[in-house]
Amino acid sequence: MPGTYVIPFAWAGPAVGVDVRLRVSDAWALRLEGDVEARRYGATGYLLLTDASGMEHRLGERTRENLRAGGAASVTWRPSAAREVSARYDVLVKRSNVDSRLASPARACAAGTPDCHAWDATDANFVRHVVSLSAHLAW
Repeated sequence: MPGTYVIPFAWAGPAVGVDVRLRVSDAWALRLEGDVEARRYGATGYLLLTDASGMEHRLGERTRENLRAGGAASVTWRPSAAREVSARYDVLVKRSNVDSRLASPARACAAGTPDCHAWDATDANFVRHVVSLSAHLAW
């Protein structure tokens, strides 16, 4: 049976963030950032299968929900107006109800259907870490 994943990309949801900056001295500065957002997608996603008779079947249909939390910390050294060096660490954690690795909780799928997580397009959960170092020179 040929199949197609139908994956909506439009979402809406609340988000909140904070950004704190502290100038320790004329040459040193610290910065902390954080944010959280709850995404609820506007349509259901599913695997659409067409059988030999041409009849279409939707498997694993549900509305995707994501919770994303991120944070960053940086330190900047500016020995003069023309030179600056910064080090930064970012982390982003995303948790989703779309996860092909999970077993479905009780009553998550329609009665008589197989485990709906078995039909998920992907594992939509991740943790991303980024470390960066930058230098700025002006003349």
